[in-house]
Amino acid sequence: MDLENSIYDYLHEGWEIVPKENKQIQYKGGQQKGMYIGQGMSYADFVSKASERLDINSNGYTFHYTLEFDPSALQQLDDDEDMHMILSHSHDYARIYVLNGLEE
Repeated sequence: MDLENSIYDYLHEGWEIVPKENKQIQYKGGQQKGMYIGQGMSYADFVSKASERLDINSNGYTFHYTLEFDPSALQQLDDDEDMHMILSHSHDYARIYVLNGLEE
C-alpha cells in the first residue's frame, strides 16, 4: 500500500459511543484496532479489511465516522462516496465506529 496516499484509521468496535460535554464523541469499551485506508479504496474493500482486522462478521454491523474538523458529527459510512469523504477531508487519521445494528 502507498502510505503517502493513505491515512491511519482508528477502528472502534463494540460497547457504546457516549457524547462528551464538549460535544465530542467518546468511545467506551469494546476493542480498538488500527489500519491504513488508501485513496481509491472501495467501501466493500474497507468493510472486508476492517472486519478481518476486528475479527468480526460484518453482517448486522453499521459503520460510522467522524472527521477531524468536526469530531462531534457522527456520520453513517455506507458507500464509496462516504469513503471518498473520509479520505478527502482527513489529513492524518480518521475514526470509524463499528456498531452492532441490533444495539443502536
